[in-house]
Amino acid sequence: MARIFGQNVLDAAPQALALAEAAGGVDVREYHRPDQASEFQRLAGALSRLTYQDRLLGAGLPIGPTALAELRARAEAGAVRAYILFHRAQPASYLHLPVEDGRVIYAHLGYDPDLAELSPGTVLHVEVLDRLFADSTLRLLDFTEGDGLHKRMFGRDTIECVDLLLLRSTWRNRTLLAGLSGFDRAVTEIGALMERWGLKANLRRLLRQ
Repeated sequence: MARIFGQNVLDAAPQALALAEAAGGVDVREYHRPDQASEFQRLAGALSRLTYQDRLLGAGLPIGPTALAELRARAEAGAVRAYILFHRAQPASYLHLPVEDGRVIYAHLGYDPDLAELSPGTVLHVEVLDRLFADSTLRLLDFTEGDGLHKRMFGRDTIECVDLLLLRSTWRNRTLLAGLSGFDRAVTEIGALMERWGLKANLRRLLRQ
């Protein structure tokens, strides 16, 4: 992987320093071996249940026997990178990264919302990037599709992509598409208004509680 840091990544240095000072150092532990899979799922799963992604969207870290078996199988094949950041000996943030043919896939991140002011997720990102850069078997970090603050902060390139859904030209489908288009416009306009009034950041904090 090319070792290129953008200015936004360098800007995260004060956050790492603040967390390190509060905890007596930055403690990041790796969980890449099959015998570490169970501990990672237990610790990271507990963090995941605290996140709004898990509580509101059902998009937290997969937990259970099937997920654990897959994690172990990936670890045996060297096809996963998993990390946990500890704060005062307690899990503060986790990052789960499956690997496919040298492509590191950004799958799941979570952190303790009580530590949000210390930006544990950002600190973990910086620490993990440094370790990924040092691994010659890896080609790139794929943040996958969609937008996100972490992608604007850590990403350095984009690839245009699109998901296509082909529908029959019926009146029902046309009505549904028109309604969806109107909904999307309304969401965009409401989001712009909330951003202008300074309410968007407050809503994000409320959702994370």
